[in-house]
Amino acid sequence: MNNTMENRFRHAWDREYTRRGRIFGRITQDYPEILPGERFLDVGCGDCRAFRALALAGGTGLPAISVGLDHSRPALSICRPLVSRMDNMHVVCADATLMPFPDETFDTVFLIHVLGHALLDDRKRMVREAARVVRRDGRIYVRVFSLSDFRAGEGLEVEEGTYIRKTGICTHFFSPGEIRDLFSPNEPVFLDTASWTMGTGNKKLYREEIHAMFLAGKRK
Repeated sequence: MNNTMENRFRHAWDREYTRRGRIFGRITQDYPEILPGERFLDVGCGDCRAFRALALAGGTGLPAISVGLDHSRPALSICRPLVSRMDNMHVVCADATLMPFPDETFDTVFLIHVLGHALLDDRKRMVREAARVVRRDGRIYVRVFSLSDFRAGEGLEVEEGTYIRKTGICTHFFSPGEIRDLFSPNEPVFLDTASWTMGTGNKKLYREEIHAMFLAGKRK
């Protein structure tokens, strides 16, 4: 993330976390299970929404050695109270396109709504890094917004399917085939869409995500 536009996106996230605090209030708990003893990495952990969900599911703590990585220091400062209560949880301020971990460090890697907030070259780098730091036959879990989501097409288009909105944050909207190609040759365990509507009264807004799991394959 060294070019000017990527730095703008980085600063936009910092501004949002500084201005709003916790951005993601809704905690979903339908993440894949993390088994006891697993080494788990949440890339682009933000304000630790996934960690909060897993901590709730696990009762007194996360059922794994857990690391959150994000480039935003304001976001990670929001995580500190949770981190301070968890002996097995750590956060690292670093670039997702150049992760500071040795090869095959983790059993499971989450990429939850992080790929969609980068341009194509950096999306490819993030996927390569995720495949590098997860063990062979380890799991990479992905969530992104679909091209069918109501917000697709809103804002200034800076790459095909990628739009900058008023906050200055970019969002890319994916097709299932695009996700499959992005993670090739890693083997998909599943690749599905999840949809719901939001809104009040007669105005219903259609939301759609792509959820996928890949098994890390051979190193090139």
